Amino acid sequence: MKLLIVDDSIAFLNALKAILSESDFSNVAMMESAGEAIEFLELELAKENGAPVDIILMDVLMPDMNGIEAVRRIKAMDSLKDIPIMMVSAVGEEEHIEDSFEAGAIDYISKPIKKLELRARIRSILKLKEEMDHRKTQQRQLEILNKRLERSN
Repeated sequence: MKLLIVDDSIAFLNALKAILSESDFSNVAMMESAGEAIEFLELELAKENGAPVDIILMDVLMPDMNGIEAVRRIKAMDSLKDIPIMMVSAVGEEEHIEDSFEAGAIDYISKPIKKLELRARIRSILKLKEEMDHRKTQQRQLEILNKRLERSN
């Protein structure tokens, strides 16, 4: 599993990476800005086949582009729209929470981070993503079979 953490605080990035490493999430990319994260995703997408990361942890308040706008941009890209995004913020204002979910975030967690809660939420999100990916694969297979049946009739 590959995770992407986006936060303008290097100390927080390192702390979060350490928490994730304790849970065997060792493949973690860290970006200090939303713009840098979007560029990273686009570059990785060009190299790989499929989604460049399995989950994104995105800070809400960052200079230049905030996390909510970054979520909107990521979700607008067809090849990235299915990557689950968890918002991470010291700001627990209802407006930010609502805006985050409207933009396409799947979860929202407040700082300071509780290790157990973070791990549980990430595992839950990854399990949901795995199920969604499995269903999409089945859907594509059914579409191929239906086309074959139509041609044979």
